[in-house]
Amino acid sequence: MLLATIALYEVLVMTKQRIFSMNGIITLLLMWLVVVPDRYLDFLDKLHITEMEVIFILMALLLANTVFSRNKFHFDQVGICMVAAFYTGFGFHYLALTREAGLMYVLFALFIVWSTDTGLILLGKQLASIN
Repeated sequence: MLLATIALYEVLVMTKQRIFSMNGIITLLLMWLVVVPDRYLDFLDKLHITEMEVIFILMALLLANTVFSRNKFHFDQVGICMVAAFYTGFGFHYLALTREAGLMYVLFALFIVWSTDTGLILLGKQLASIN
């Protein structure tokens, strides 16, 4: 969960948003809700609320904040926050599930990510030298 938080922080910094703002905190909660395994969300059953309902409430709060922030928080920033929360959240959620399958699967998943990143960097350099 710490690595997912750091990854989300990096995305918010790249888009010039603060993590310790209302939007950053809502985005963190949204990402944590996605990252956390389902067995840790049993307390939601006692509250008679589902995980999806909490996700929709957090998304609605992000959208409502565009109205209440007096044009300091825009609709495109909401989109970035939501995509960043789900992208990092699902990535680290499934990495944690892969860890339960064994170390070889985790290393294979990391190898796939590193090789595609390296390939795209090399392709980008190749295309940049053409132009």
